[in-house]
Amino acid sequence: ASSIYFNDFQGPKFYLGDDVDSITIVNATTPTLVTAAFPQLTGSVANPAVAGNAISAYVTGGPVFSSACVYNDTLYMGTQDGVINAFRDPEVTAPMTISAQASKTVTMWTDENLTIAGKLQPSTTLDYNTGLGIYPTAGLANTTVTVVFVQPDNTNVLINTTTDNSGNFIVNYVPQTVGSYNWLAEYTGQNKGYIDYPQAFTSYTNINVTQNPNGSPAPTQTPTTNATATPTPSESTSPTATPTATESAPTPTATPAPATDYTVYYVLIAVIVIIVIVVGALMYMRRGKKA
Repeated sequence: ASSIYFNDFQGPKFYLGDDVDSITIVNATTPTLVTAAFPQLTGSVANPAVAGNAISAYVTGGPVFSSACVYNDTLYMGTQDGVINAFRDPEVTAPMTISAQASKTVTMWTDENLTIAGKLQPSTTLDYNTGLGIYPTAGLANTTVTVVFVQPDNTNVLINTTTDNSGNFIVNYVPQTVGSYNWLAEYTGQNKGYIDYPQAFTSYTNINVTQNPNGSPAPTQTPTTNATATPTPSESTSPTATPTATESAPTPTATPAPATDYTVYYVLIAVIVIIVIVVGALMYMRRGKKA
């Protein structure tokens, strides 16, 4: 025979394969030592939700001697007739519940820390045809939750966080301006294989933020590059105006330009004239001898 324990969102179960050509699914919601013979192997039982009772049974084509295994949320069992039987719960919708509360209520100061803590979990009960319908209440682990803060100017601040192994989450927010704020926590929903988790969210909670009476550090002003205006001097410090020159003021005498020396030019002209006269006389004397 072959057996395996498998816990899903419809509750924990034992799958028992035997040598009389059947596989029996047993409710294992509480620790139960399954040793008794089950006369209800056909699955017709009065209350399958009671731990230890059979939920259903499946008739196979041969004895079940192979080891069972689970892969991708599906249980597999092989039988001696060469068939591998796969078992999987039908796709269901798991209603979700998200709860959250804040560390501050009604009013708070600017620059104070506002902590929002909460939990995301499936509903604790759901009606299944089998009558089992029990969801774990530990919470939905490793799931993204968004906390939305609506600021006084109607802009939104979204802070994402991830739930822990118990479905708990926590975020911190510090309001910077005075005014009325609103916040809520939401889960957008997702589909995980054969279980659909719909969207869940809290209602808006209002909180009024007032100015911190202790004050906050004043922001450092950025130095400007504008030129500083020159102060206007008073009458007592006005500089004395430079007097305007009058007729009685002496008029500066122009410096005479140095005279040009023409002596050299006169001498050269005289020399040239003498040379011309001498040359002309010599030529005249030569012409007289020829005649």
